[in-house]
Amino acid sequence: YNNKGSNVVTYSKQNLKMIEFQELTTPMPISSQTENKGDLEYVFEQNDQQNKDTDGQEIASAKDTIQRLSQDLSVDMGGAISPESPQKFMQLVRELRGLNEKQLLTVFEDYHQNVPNQDPEKTTEEETVKKQTRKVIIDALSLVGTKECLGAVKKLVDAEKVSDDECEQLLSGIALSI
Repeated sequence: YNNKGSNVVTYSKQNLKMIEFQELTTPMPISSQTENKGDLEYVFEQNDQQNKDTDGQEIASAKDTIQRLSQDLSVDMGGAISPESPQKFMQLVRELRGLNEKQLLTVFEDYHQNVPNQDPEKTTEEETVKKQTRKVIIDALSLVGTKECLGAVKKLVDAEKVSDDECEQLLSGIALSI
């Protein structure tokens, strides 16, 4: 919880009680930067209006980041897991949280696969990497925990685009992330 290189992020929800209400003539400005108070870093969320004003380049950049992170994690699964893997996975979840339902479905469609060879002894390295990347995406989707993600998961399950095992994994992860 300090400025000396800690990567700990803590989310806090508070209930406030209104004691007094006065109408202001000018709205209070919302901080666009982080503020440090007592060595804790406070990050203020942007307005919903500002969140909806994303353009195609940002979405393409997010999809590129998601693809890069999921492939890196997939490669890590094949051998020794690197110390950066947990950080990469959490970054992947954060990137997915920034997408709406349609974008999440598009990302998942990128990893939809029809693997013709189901025999594990005859599976090519490329098929193995695709399977592992899809598994990473499903693991991350289960932890996103947003309304948009729940809608996307519901559509994937309804359209039977996930197997029974993947569905079980998604639902158990969602239960822990909400």
